[in-house]
Amino acid sequence: MIRIVISGVLGKMGSSIVHLLDKEPTIQLVAGIERKGHPLIGRDVSEILGGGKAPIVESLGDVIGEADCLVEFTDPEATLAHLKIASSARTSCVVGTTGFGKGQMREIKKVTSAVPCVLSPNMSRGVNLMFNLVKEISALLKDYDCEIIEAHHREKKDSPSGTALRLAEIVSETREKELPELVKYGRVGSETRTREEIGIHSIRAGEIFGKHTVLWAGGGEKIAISHEAHSRQAFAHGTMMAIKWVVNKSPGLYTMKDVLRL
Repeated sequence: MIRIVISGVLGKMGSSIVHLLDKEPTIQLVAGIERKGHPLIGRDVSEILGGGKAPIVESLGDVIGEADCLVEFTDPEATLAHLKIASSARTSCVVGTTGFGKGQMREIKKVTSAVPCVLSPNMSRGVNLMFNLVKEISALLKDYDCEIIEAHHREKKDSPSGTALRLAEIVSETREKELPELVKYGRVGSETRTREEIGIHSIRAGEIFGKHTVLWAGGGEKIAISHEAHSRQAFAHGTMMAIKWVVNKSPGLYTMKDVLRL
C-alpha cells in the first residue's frame, strides 16, 4: 500500500485524484493539506469528497511522517516550502504545480537531490507523447514558422500555461537557441514576425480543461498537432501512474517522460 498526502486536496486537481482512489486499491490517502485559514480545516476529506477517511490539515509537517509520497498541486511558493519538508522526511514527491520561476527551479533541483520527485507541467499521457512528437517534427521543420496556442479555464492563474512553455522550449532546443531569444507572447502592433520566432497565444475562458496546439507553416504548407483534455481525469490518471512509479526510486528530479519510458 502506498500512503499519500495531497496538498491542495480540495482544489480541482486534488479532488479529481481523490475521486479515482476508490479504483486504486494500492494507494491510500492519509491526509489532505489546505491553506491556513481554510474553513474546512479539521474536517475529514470523506465528508466532502467521499472515499476513505483522511483529515484535512494545514501543516504538512504534522502528517508527512505518515506518507510514502507527497502529491502537490498548489502554487509555486507553497510547493517549494512543502518540497523542503518532504525532502527532510525523505518522502517521494509528485508535483503538478506550474508557474515556477528560474530561481525556484534551481531550488527544486537542490531539494530533490535528496528525494525522488516527478515534476511535470502536465501529467496527461497524451500531452507527454505530444512533447516527443513536437520534438521530432520541429527538428525536421526548423525553417518553418512555429506558433503555439493554448486554452484553459478562466480561473487558471499562470499564463502561458506550463505545458505551452514546455512545448516552446522543445521547439527552441531543436533550433539550438534559448527560449527567451525566440519567444513572442501574443501579437500587437505592425511589426512582422521573424523567421525563428516562436509565438505563444493564451486563451482563458469558461471551464476549458486544457487545449494545446502547435503549428508549423512554410514551404506552401501547414502542419499542426493538438491535444485536448475533456476532463481532469486525464491528468489524474497520469498522476496515479507517477505515484506508483516514483516510490522507492533513487533521489533526483524526474519527468513524466521517465514514468512513461518515452
